[in-house]
Amino acid sequence: MKKYRSHTNEVTMSVLSVFFVCLGLLLIYSTSSVFSMQQFGSQYHFFYRQFLFACFGLALMTALALSDYRDLQPYSKHILIASGLLLLLVFVPGLGKEVRGARRWIDLGPVNLQPSELVKVTLVFFLSSFLSRKDVQRAIRKSLFGYAKIWLIAAPFVLLVLLQNDLGAPVIMVLAVLLLLFLAGARWRHIVPTVLAAVPVGGVLCLDNHRWKRLTSFLDPWADPYGAGYQLIQSLISLGKGGLLGVGLGNGTQKLFYLPDAHTDFIFSVLGEEVGLVGCYLFLLFVLLFVVIGVRIALRAPDGFGVFLACGLTFLVGMQMAINSAIALGLLPTKGMALPFLSYGGSSLLATLMAVGLLISIARHGVLRSRPRT
Repeated sequence: MKKYRSHTNEVTMSVLSVFFVCLGLLLIYSTSSVFSMQQFGSQYHFFYRQFLFACFGLALMTALALSDYRDLQPYSKHILIASGLLLLLVFVPGLGKEVRGARRWIDLGPVNLQPSELVKVTLVFFLSSFLSRKDVQRAIRKSLFGYAKIWLIAAPFVLLVLLQNDLGAPVIMVLAVLLLLFLAGARWRHIVPTVLAAVPVGGVLCLDNHRWKRLTSFLDPWADPYGAGYQLIQSLISLGKGGLLGVGLGNGTQKLFYLPDAHTDFIFSVLGEEVGLVGCYLFLLFVLLFVVIGVRIALRAPDGFGVFLACGLTFLVGMQMAINSAIALGLLPTKGMALPFLSYGGSSLLATLMAVGLLISIARHGVLRSRPRT
């Protein structure tokens, strides 16, 4: 029987990713041009920077897509350690950069690097390689120590990101680790206590009054309309103005000094105003398609490493897109988190395109299928 391999998954993933990148560039120019002109004397300041990162990221995505992801597996530990060292550099005086009380960036002169965005990908990459080993899976299923060992590996990286005053990235990292452990066969009697223990830990981290107000303001943002609830109220106004079909790309008004962080954390709100409810539904449909293709790639991966890696990377991108959209809609607490592909931020875009490149590489080396008889 003749064997064949469908290119549908890799082509669809590539087209979707390029579409998201182009949409992101359009929205970044739309949201930042006026602010950019006021601050830097050029309406293209943010657009040019993001465009350069997009070009570099797409080149990196292409290189990873054309390579064999399994060739990088022996270096997974070294890649993770290198990204961990980058996390430490954030705390070096004169090198680390602090913005609004958060110390998350490395100052590289013309650009800033946010190591936490890269660590999310490298942690998933290493754990996917480690958990694909049969002896590790047996240890996780049979003993608490085998399960806890994975957390001992992940904990230092989660802690370093927490010390940077960042709650969003650690939440995604913990959820990704839980997913990979579940796929590796971890018992519910181990997973459930972990989740229950995370709740009081999160409560302790939110004891700061300002942080607590931000996290709870989504329940009733109008209780503090000029304080903790201001950003969410402006987001909802932006979405409401969009109506069914939107006001048209570039014609939104909330981004003009009303909606804070319009080109970063709340770019979904600008999308809603300019393309409307129908446009938002289409965007979320494309996000769902991205996740479905990622799962299909995982199901056809040629080895356990590919299965874990495809599931983990799909989760990273898809979950962040879902959470960011939910925050803009007032369904989740307000927390700084980039919308993959769309939000301004070179580190986020590079990490996302790296993940896509690896997904396409897994798809290219997927299991051969038998052509059905006609």
